[in-house]
Amino acid sequence: MKKLENHNTEYKRSWHDDCLKTICAFANTHGGTLYIGIDDKGHTKGVENLKQLLQEIPNKVENSLRFIPDVRLKKNKNGTYLAIHIKPHLSGVSLREKIYVRSGSNTKELKGVQLHRFLLEKSGQSWESMIEEGATLKDIDEKTILHFKELALKRFPIASKEKSTSNLLEKLGLLKKGKLTRAALLLFAKDPHKLFTSAEIKIGRFISDTDLQSTDVIEGNIFRQAEQAMEVLKNKYLVFNAHIEGLYRKEELEYPEEALREAILNAIIHKDYLGPHIQLRIYPDKLTLWNYGELPSELSIDRLKKQHRSLPRNKKIADVFYKAGLIESWGRGTIKIMEECKKAGLPEPLYEEEEGGLTITFRKDIYTEEQMKKMGLNERQIKAVLYLKDYRKITNTQYQKICKTSKRTASNDLQELSEKKIVEKIGTTGKGAQYLMQRGNKGAKGAKNQIADAIDKKLSLLEKDLDAINPNDTIQQELGKDVFFKIFDTWLSNLMRKLIPVAQRFNRLFREGNHHIFVVNSIGKVTFTNENVEDIIRKLREDCQKHENNIIGKADFEIYFHYSRLNKGGLKEFAFGQAVKIIFQDIKYKVFMDEFSDGKERNSVQQFDERLLHKPLTEKEINDLARKMGETLFEKVDYYTKKNGIR
Repeated sequence: MKKLENHNTEYKRSWHDDCLKTICAFANTHGGTLYIGIDDKGHTKGVENLKQLLQEIPNKVENSLRFIPDVRLKKNKNGTYLAIHIKPHLSGVSLREKIYVRSGSNTKELKGVQLHRFLLEKSGQSWESMIEEGATLKDIDEKTILHFKELALKRFPIASKEKSTSNLLEKLGLLKKGKLTRAALLLFAKDPHKLFTSAEIKIGRFISDTDLQSTDVIEGNIFRQAEQAMEVLKNKYLVFNAHIEGLYRKEELEYPEEALREAILNAIIHKDYLGPHIQLRIYPDKLTLWNYGELPSELSIDRLKKQHRSLPRNKKIADVFYKAGLIESWGRGTIKIMEECKKAGLPEPLYEEEEGGLTITFRKDIYTEEQMKKMGLNERQIKAVLYLKDYRKITNTQYQKICKTSKRTASNDLQELSEKKIVEKIGTTGKGAQYLMQRGNKGAKGAKNQIADAIDKKLSLLEKDLDAINPNDTIQQELGKDVFFKIFDTWLSNLMRKLIPVAQRFNRLFREGNHHIFVVNSIGKVTFTNENVEDIIRKLREDCQKHENNIIGKADFEIYFHYSRLNKGGLKEFAFGQAVKIIFQDIKYKVFMDEFSDGKERNSVQQFDERLLHKPLTEKEINDLARKMGETLFEKVDYYTKKNGIR
């Protein structure tokens, strides 16, 4: 037997009366099995005085805990041992007037707030579901009720139709016999803090653990707390990092916004409101979030990093947040946080159980120049790692050029970076070898894990879409003039607003009059060069309206940019084009874009996406298309100007 100890399994080399604490803990939690004659590594060592123990153990348990356990004799090739099976008890079991429970693989005594909560739950109640005497509907904030109705349109559409606040609260399980529960007040009260003093989030900026610079207290109901905490973080405590992506300047929060939001929501939902407030600390190199309330006995820190069941401490609060679309119901919150940090190139967040609660620590880039010097990296290696953070991969040849060093020195430096697990070598020795930042390092993706990352991302999006679908609704649009112009006036116009200015940036490189751009589809056409984007879109729409009766079942939209005769002369003139094409047909559409095959004089057409008509291209997808098109145009100009001897 080599099974590890966990919340329902415990090994003891021999019997002693302290084993009664473990038996008491199993009975008070979810049951379990105590093995006698097995060491803590799961190896059978055997038991002496078996006959005596088979009689003594049931008697000792009955006398001390008032129930009889199931004690059985077991054998394997390594010896004989005892298995004491304990069933969970609905009412609390005490040992010498003390209550013990299981927490992970540990047995602990309950005291204070935790003991109060345990006795409350064993009586068939939970803290959040208890009625708060003296509270009335006048304490409820109607603005928050309206906000919830807006958020819950997809998952709980009945809320928007309910005019009575009391009826809505009753349907949410927050009103019992006309009286408000504590969960109702935490969620919707104007000022729950006057009833529950720990219902707040404290945010502080720390230079060190003892040096506090500034602080904010977020009060109000927990809907407001979740939103205001993020706003205060973004506006006062955290900074936005700007970088150039393609032709665009992008700003991103120093910690992933989605990960922070998920962590704050988790803290609010899982907080034990009998204990102190939520604490959010911002340090120069990290951010920590602590909420009172230990993990359920079924979960461990390691389990948080894997797929696990949703086990919220406050089930009613979690249910309302789910109906509002703020969280998922599958226990994926902690996984989502890790995924977002990984995508941002940050180290994996650190989870710790401490001081009766759970802390999550977000860490910044561990590869700053200062930190790398402390790690013993030389100036060449530091320069290479900084390059990797921007470009993600490097070859030996690139290393030589960047660091102005020999091939042998570059090989030795890269080998050392690989041994320190800062980079990962992909491919065989020679020209085909590349070095990538190890997964989890700033700016790294990890080539070996790109397929897995792509699958995880698609699965995450799929789960989100499926979760939002109402099975009672069927959405199907067929292409006709009404649907086409609805698309034209929304995301299709937005697409043109992003693509045209990117392409027009390259106009200045080519001779005016010999270079033109035109937009064409089966029902309209407009030719232009440097005209205003809104004028181009308006002219195209007017032309389409003239032929709107032709829009039956199919329409091809193509935006094509053609460049010829560079301003700077060379060995010979050259021309090239770039297109984005969308084929609308029946109930779906496909998006295509030209790609420039690296170092070859040919284009390849890539299908960007395919989806139903009612699913628009998002702002992010449109920006991605514009960025990719700009990069492709640059690759073409760069290639042809070099090939034709212009530079």
